[in-house]
Amino acid sequence: FGPPRFRLDHVIVDTTRNEMLVVYDRLSEETVTRACEIMRFDDSGRQIYGEALYGAVLAASASHA
Repeated sequence: FGPPRFRLDHVIVDTTRNEMLVVYDRLSEETVTRACEIMRFDDSGRQIYGEALYGAVLAASASHA
């Protein structure tokens, strides 16, 4: 299976706050884990804040649907 892979679920963009939320699944040989990253950008588009959150295990099998 090799190194972890990532499967994009969805992205939410808030142009008023210059923020983006990326929700994805992290697929490893043992599990599928839900994760998200929150990013904030300045007016020039440069990322000025970031936070990654890792949470629920979605599957405990190597067969990732």
